[in-house]
Amino acid sequence: MNKTIHTDITLAANQYPDNIALWGEEGELSYKALDCLSDSLAAWLTLKLSGTGNRIALVLPKSINAVVAILAILKSGNTYVPLGDTWSAGRLGKIFEDGQFALVIIDDSSRDMGKGAGELLATDSDDWRQALEYLQPSVKFQSPPIDANSTAYILYTSGSTGTPKGVCVSHRAARHFPDWARGEFALIGQDKVASVSPLTFDLTTFDLFSTLAAGATLYIVPEKMKVFPARLSEFLQLHGITIIYAVPSTLILLMQRGKLANRDLTAMRTVLFAGEEFPVPLFMQFKDVMPSGIEYCNLYGPTETNVCSYYRVPDNFDLPRMPIGRALPETYLFIRPSGDEIEDREASAEIERGELCVAGPTVMTGYHGLDSSKVGYWLDDPRGIETRAYATGDQASCAFEDVWDYHGRVDNMVKIWGYRVELGEIETCLMEMVSVVQAAVVKRSGGEKAGDALIAFVQLREVNSDTGSADNYQKEAIRHCKANLPPYMIPREFRLIDTFPLNNRGKIDRLSLAKQATE
Repeated sequence: MNKTIHTDITLAANQYPDNIALWGEEGELSYKALDCLSDSLAAWLTLKLSGTGNRIALVLPKSINAVVAILAILKSGNTYVPLGDTWSAGRLGKIFEDGQFALVIIDDSSRDMGKGAGELLATDSDDWRQALEYLQPSVKFQSPPIDANSTAYILYTSGSTGTPKGVCVSHRAARHFPDWARGEFALIGQDKVASVSPLTFDLTTFDLFSTLAAGATLYIVPEKMKVFPARLSEFLQLHGITIIYAVPSTLILLMQRGKLANRDLTAMRTVLFAGEEFPVPLFMQFKDVMPSGIEYCNLYGPTETNVCSYYRVPDNFDLPRMPIGRALPETYLFIRPSGDEIEDREASAEIERGELCVAGPTVMTGYHGLDSSKVGYWLDDPRGIETRAYATGDQASCAFEDVWDYHGRVDNMVKIWGYRVELGEIETCLMEMVSVVQAAVVKRSGGEKAGDALIAFVQLREVNSDTGSADNYQKEAIRHCKANLPPYMIPREFRLIDTFPLNNRGKIDRLSLAKQATE
């Protein structure tokens, strides 16, 4: 069946026209209104742009306007590319150059971010208002034929060379997980789903495409609320949220500082988490302060595969680590041994572990602008099927009954607040500073305190012992990082170092630096 990722949202609008589809700070929108507004904008885009398959970037805060724009872009047969409205101008500039966008949709607050991007459409402009009124409410937009193998969206992730990589996901791949999740977690029109992740994060594919295909209400949690856990927990109580999907870091902050014991969250029935490990002691503490009867599920998958495995946490859960679980239907997980080329990998006496590879319907098409045949992440499906598998860079082992365990990375990538971060991208950024000879960045784990942080070790060309020199460098480094990196990639600390420790291969000893970072 040649279904697109937005097909079922249109069906839900026909079935539940008066249900509230979206709630945001700016108001709320019914399914009928969402369908009409996105139809009108889709018709305007069709008139404005040539053909289908155009890439349209969104430099918008998560909002009702942003969701209307995403749905309109998909209806018009084009590709949406969400970019962070708080990302630095330097990072956005690299993506604008790579993406070659036909149009960039911005709001007034991000107008300066659109410089050099090409043609802009601002949500506070007359053009935007005219686009939303382009069709009469009684006129239905007829979408052009859309191939399920065409690209639905592109998500930009961190790149080790300093240039972000655009992950291209087809309609066929994009809809597999939301379709499965809608049935697996029994979403219905009465559900109220809290959307706490940014649109640049693939967690929002559940928020948008599972929720809105079920006729449920998507509550767009204001970005600033995430740093105020008590306000977030109050929000969950006030709106009677039934389902939340978030990174463990957000849930841990809710547990530690959100005053959950003072909240009535009895409406909550499902808590989904993904993006990073949830330490078992912290999970158990979180579970203890939440109402009984809630179902918990750990969802796993890199951006290149969206969710490809899941683990429903049983009531009698008693394991040392949180498994990443079983493969989704039609998905095949297997191991490619990591090999001796992976440095500093501890020998394991456990069941065979190696690099986890994924084959199946959720796997991306490729990276935008890169020749797929020259990208080392691909390998043949060992089942003999004429499909490609994606090598995730994650170490894993199949523990029991097709349940998989995660054992960390095999490369120089880490997770911070659920975001995938190539440490090499930060190091490349720091090395652009003329004062820097060498730089290395490590992740300091907060363990059970949820204090994970990025720590940068930097060797300067001239080590000056004058008072204030370190402080001056720190200020300069922070300014440089803010101009070129998104906020979550800016190191929390910059430590000056005379010489870097080396391992037995003559390379920077990152294990030694990681140990120093905790001191």
